[in-house]
Amino acid sequence: MRRTMAAAALLLLCLWIPARTPLPPAPLTTEEVVARCAQALGGAERIAAVKTLRLTVAYPGYEVPCVVEIKRPNRIRSEADYILVYDGKRAGYLKGAPTEEGREPGPRLLPEAEGRDFEADIAFFFPAFFDHPAEYGGTEILQGQEVHKVSVALPGGIRMTYFLDAGTFLPSRIVAGVPYGGSIASCEHRVGHYERTDGLLFPRTSDAKSWGPPGLARITSVEVNVPLDDARFEMPANARQPGVGG
Repeated sequence: MRRTMAAAALLLLCLWIPARTPLPPAPLTTEEVVARCAQALGGAERIAAVKTLRLTVAYPGYEVPCVVEIKRPNRIRSEADYILVYDGKRAGYLKGAPTEEGREPGPRLLPEAEGRDFEADIAFFFPAFFDHPAEYGGTEILQGQEVHKVSVALPGGIRMTYFLDAGTFLPSRIVAGVPYGGSIASCEHRVGHYERTDGLLFPRTSDAKSWGPPGLARITSVEVNVPLDDARFEMPANARQPGVGG
């Protein structure tokens, strides 16, 4: 009898002790968020294997599509009725620079400070946190959806902020903070309609706000690891300096 009563008392005591409140999940680290984005896009190994990209972009209001070639981490070439290149140090027009008295000026360098804009162009097409140190900024609600914020300071001084959907970890909004005249100008792209190429997801639409042609641009094709020689991104030695006439 005593054993039965003791067991009953022990059972009542166990029932009386309040259950412990589950601990909240530990906050994500920068590395974890970047890893989840890589996994969502197709996997870290596939991301690491990407050396070059060639994208064809149809911008609203332009008849000629733009072919963009990227060589990680810091080379880009854009070609339409002009050719703009950046080799990580120098940027300029190979073709299509503003005319001088109706004449084609030939290859012309852009001011050195404008190279940072090309860094941002690369970062809009391919997440910069796969090539540069990143910082996780937690979550926020953006247009009713929870997103993760990841920021990257590019070498030229522009700060890219990526907003990753909290459910899919795919980028949905990309903002470039551009130092300009003592303040920061904000340039935004909203990306979506992801499609798979060579096992990786790439956004096929980009709605630009305050950067590039306004309206919805469509990426009509994506090629991965196209052979691209460094020379395709370089200005010739005899290119004209900015501000120097013919």
